[in-house]
Amino acid sequence: IWAHGTITYNKKEKKMKNEEVQKLVQLRTHVIKFYNDLVEAHSPTAVMNTRDTAILCEEIISSLDDVVRDYVNFQKES
Repeated sequence: IWAHGTITYNKKEKKMKNEEVQKLVQLRTHVIKFYNDLVEAHSPTAVMNTRDTAILCEEIISSLDDVVRDYVNFQKES
């Protein structure tokens, strides 16, 4: 679902809006909470549920897409 593709940067100079910065802060907070909730995060034998990892990745990608949508265009590879 999240395949590599082409990224085209919009030529117009745009500055991030406060709302966009807040979204990035919320995303950072979410990732930190996820990390802090890991059991034995630094254990070399730790095992993590793949579903939980996939859900986190999907949330991060979706959140980042929301923030950068006005600045770049993503296209799936053909």
